[in-house]
Amino acid sequence: MLEFKEDQIKMVLSIAKNVRHKYSDLLYQANLAERARILAHQRRYAEKLFASTDCDVDELDKIRAWTQTEIRQFLQKQKAAVLKRSSSVKDTLHYSIDSQRKARECLVSLRKETLPSDINFNFVVLDTPLFIIPSQDINLAPPSKAPWNNVAKINAGWSTPYPDNGFDDLSFVFVWENPSDRNIVVNVASYLMLNGFCDVLAEAGASDIFSPHSSALGFTVELGVLEYWNNPPTSPSGQVGQFASVLGLNADGGGIFGFGDYESSGVSGIYDVTYGMFQIPPKGVTVFVVRLLIGHYTNGGFIEVDFASGDFEVMCPALVIAILT
Repeated sequence: MLEFKEDQIKMVLSIAKNVRHKYSDLLYQANLAERARILAHQRRYAEKLFASTDCDVDELDKIRAWTQTEIRQFLQKQKAAVLKRSSSVKDTLHYSIDSQRKARECLVSLRKETLPSDINFNFVVLDTPLFIIPSQDINLAPPSKAPWNNVAKINAGWSTPYPDNGFDDLSFVFVWENPSDRNIVVNVASYLMLNGFCDVLAEAGASDIFSPHSSALGFTVELGVLEYWNNPPTSPSGQVGQFASVLGLNADGGGIFGFGDYESSGVSGIYDVTYGMFQIPPKGVTVFVVRLLIGHYTNGGFIEVDFASGDFEVMCPALVIAILT
């Protein structure tokens, strides 16, 4: 057996941590530095402006316009930086997915051979969805469906005035029928791989004294389960494992005397979702939906979501069913 020293393990863990966080930390620090610079600039102008006896509205508008230009230029730089790294991020994520695929295929192959008597479950792998469906505000390029490599490239944008703040989504739809003549109990697992960029901007000012300009964006991965043997189809009781929180961004324009605000981020990672102890009747058909939920709200601003440029993408490799009975 290999011998390990504590210092060696610490060094390996440190390297892994640096690889994992280096890029996201750099983006986060760049965001903090740029926002601090813009805010400092705003303060200097504001102090000068409000120190005078007369409030020069034209001067205030100039400061606001300058701030918006600076923010938009910085967001373009941030996106370019994330896009430049999209290929290496994709390679890292695909390596992780390939490792998971091999592990699950190993379990399936072992089940076909002799297993210990205390292991009584079987695996079914659905490696290709029946459909990949976007909601109305999501732009979807022709998707690619292949075993363990189901890819969607999407983008979306929302800006004020926008009448339909709420949720949009991208859905990978899998369908499976219980092949047996008896009730079965299953555990279900899937995951989404995300590699992209997003930003939100709140413009200066407010719609009125009670409605400051703001924008918000949130991503959640969901595993939906539909009992298709019922008419109409029903959903079983919810479980915590069905949802994986990804990211949330918020920008506050600062109200009537505000100068605007923004947030931006790269979006990368593998997000697992599960549903456990699900009973399916004989020959019962179940629809499983692995969904990227995109919550968006903007009042005086804009929102951008990009999983399409360069090597950006959304992938759902497979859905795995473990038959327990």
